Amino acid sequence: MLDSGCFGVGEDGGHAAGATGLFSGSQEMSDHSIAEGYAGRLWLTDRIRQIIIFLNGRPGCCEGKGVMERDVKIGSFSIEYVNKGIVTVLFDRPPVNAVSLSVYEDIGNIVDYVEKNTEIRAIIWAAPASARTWCGGADLNDFAGIDVAGRKARYAFINAQVPRLYALDRPVIAAINGPAIGIGMLLAAICDMRIAAEDALFACPEIDYGLVAGGAGLFAHLNMPEAKIREMLFTGEKFTARELEATGFFNYVLPRDAVLPRAMELASKIARKSLPSIRARKIASSQLEGRSWTEAYLDAQALSAGLTAGKDGAEGVHAFLDHRAPDYRDR
Repeated sequence: MLDSGCFGVGEDGGHAAGATGLFSGSQEMSDHSIAEGYAGRLWLTDRIRQIIIFLNGRPGCCEGKGVMERDVKIGSFSIEYVNKGIVTVLFDRPPVNAVSLSVYEDIGNIVDYVEKNTEIRAIIWAAPASARTWCGGADLNDFAGIDVAGRKARYAFINAQVPRLYALDRPVIAAINGPAIGIGMLLAAICDMRIAAEDALFACPEIDYGLVAGGAGLFAHLNMPEAKIREMLFTGEKFTARELEATGFFNYVLPRDAVLPRAMELASKIARKSLPSIRARKIASSQLEGRSWTEAYLDAQALSAGLTAGKDGAEGVHAFLDHRAPDYRDR
């Protein structure tokens, strides 16, 4: 059970961030001027531009030659190379992995790093085994003395970072070994796949502080039952992953020691695929939101047609017909 009195206010009402969570007064307060400087930077996804960029080989396409450095530190995160094409992104901000404004900036920098490195095929988003939480929610130090204008500036900054993680052109697997509270549950939802320890706790306690959670739309988009979503949002109660298993929010609910190995197993299967195909599949999946299945189907066809011009598309077909493993060259 979590310590009582540890819940704090989070990113209520934000476009992609809705978080109330654990908080420890020992974490430093972020500079609100950072948010003010980014008040006008809103990140928007443009479906057509993204597809054209991908197919034409402009920035962000698979033809890049980025080379990944080993074991990079980005703010409160460590990016560690663990196997061919696989990295872990380890969130380590003691005591409870609370999310400050600087952490949102780190998330944007992680996206920048991954996008520039064609060596990365799959990402495991995790926390240290010793961490008290996977993500404890928003850091309340950020809210001390904040006014309406400051809160809006904060949202503008957050909205310039969090949607970029959702649209990142590599799959992200959440290996959840502890509580995911408020923004923590939202970050889990942003990931492509979720593997959780059966006793890990999940909650959206914004309402306990007179606020509104911002993640309800994303949970509904993931087809969680509306009745359960409303129960969580209106009560602020905590539920274990096992109790939420029937909602379909998780790919797997496992004993704690089995979470990371299963995430590695999934990542290894993905990492054996062609990078252009991985990136095209992720782009197509990200475009499903707000679109009919037929529109998303046409998007996938456009991406797949573009891949046939590359060597990997032909190699996959030839390998199958020749009864051998494909030799992908990421082209």
